[in-house]
This record gives sequence, structure tokens and C-alpha cells, in this order.
Amino acid sequence: MTKIEIKMKKLHHYICAGFFLLLLVPCSLEAAWRHLFHVSTFDVNYKASHKTLQITGHIFIDDLESAFQRRGVARPLRIGTQREDAQTNELIANYLKETMTLVANDQTLRINYLGKENSEDMAAIWVFMEVSNVTAPVKKFSVKNSLLTEVFEDQKNIINLQISDQQKGSFLLSRYQTEDSVVF
Repeated sequence: MTKIEIKMKKLHHYICAGFFLLLLVPCSLEAAWRHLFHVSTFDVNYKASHKTLQITGHIFIDDLESAFQRRGVARPLRIGTQREDAQTNELIANYLKETMTLVANDQTLRINYLGKENSEDMAAIWVFMEVSNVTAPVKKFSVKNSLLTEVFEDQKNIINLQISDQQKGSFLLSRYQTEDSVVF
């Protein structure tokens, strides 16, 4: 093999290696971008006509899977897929019950898990919950939400509250502050 052929072969290897790295970088950047921060959001809306609080939450699937693994669920739940584990809804309902508490007028509310559905991007799920027989007027509202804080130190849980057109509140909770309240 001549020196030119050797140089061409090396150049070919460098080009192939560079191309391979270019293929990996977007995948690595996407994975890193998805976890630059950990956040879940919840909207809590009081419906006076039904005397209910309607709760909608947005939770990232991979974060939720990590929480269940940390809690000793050895099998992957495959949340939101056709191969989802049959016990997934029960596990999610119990986890939400353990990590979220709502209190209105100093009375702890019983949260009922209604179900879930995938978000459009398939990266998260929407969870739906409800509290029945909420008597108005709500003068004081407290929330405790430690969802995923045992897994991620930087976990943030945002709770947006709307009791009426005039009574609104927002909470930003974390591992270091899992509770907050508002007085109307």
C-alpha cells in the first residue's frame, strides 16, 4: 500500500468516525435536554355547580417510571404503551394519594383518581382526579405535593388553583418545600 492509499484510508476512517459522532450528538443532546429540569404541573379548578374540585396533572412518563423503580417495582410498567402493565393505574393512583394532599378550610379532601391519558408528544401523561362535595366558600386552601421529590433533587411541582374568577393561587413546590397555602 502506498503512502497516499494509507492517508486516504485514514481520512476515510476519520470521516466515518466523524459522521458516526454527528449521529450520536443529537441523540445525546435530546436525552440531556429532556432532563435539564424535572417538573410536573397540576391545575386545580373548583366547579361550584358540581361542588367539585377537578384536578388535571401533567407528569413525565420516564420520571414516573423512575419513581416506581425506586419504590421497588422491578418490572417496567411501560406507561402509555400498548404493553402497559395491568396494575399501572392502581400504582399511579396510590402514588398520587401518598404524595399529594389538598386541604380546604382546614378539612383534608379525599382525592379520587379518575384515570390518565397520553400527552400528544407521548413523553408525558395527563392524570385526572376529582374531589367531590366541596362546600363553598373556600377561604383557605393548602396543598402538599412531594411527587417525584424522592427521585429528583431538582423536582418542581407547580400547582395552579382557581376557586372562582377572583380567587386564584399558584404554588411552586420542591423537595425542600412540599407544602404551601393561600388565604382568600
